[in-house]
Amino acid sequence: MAAGDARAAGHDHLNAILIEVSDPRHASAGRDAIDAAARVMMWRHWGYQRLVFPYRQPALSPAQSPVDDLLLAVKVFDDDLRARFPSTFAQQLVMDYLVWANRFVASVDDPYILEMSAFAAAHPVVELKSLAPDS
Repeated sequence: MAAGDARAAGHDHLNAILIEVSDPRHASAGRDAIDAAARVMMWRHWGYQRLVFPYRQPALSPAQSPVDDLLLAVKVFDDDLRARFPSTFAQQLVMDYLVWANRFVASVDDPYILEMSAFAAAHPVVELKSLAPDS
């Protein structure tokens, strides 16, 4: 499905798949049906790594608050990207995800966008880490 989405968007291959997942170190008890640590280990088993990049899910409606206890994980298919994951690419992935999955609309002066942009400017390459609990 993801490779088909990449082709439909005019790309010849899939670079990576980005997900958000409850951070087991900060997850709210009772919010998820599956234990956050077990879920993270499942994604690790499937080849995902933690993308060390600032992330906060924006409020999805005026009645909701942003969610701060999530982390980003990525499964990388491209060898060059696996060796060096540019922060500008991470920022674009996050923005695309927020727009397409969450219908997020932000202006360039949105504090969340400014935070991501500042991080990307200060860190040209994003670190990929294990999803293991001790990482």
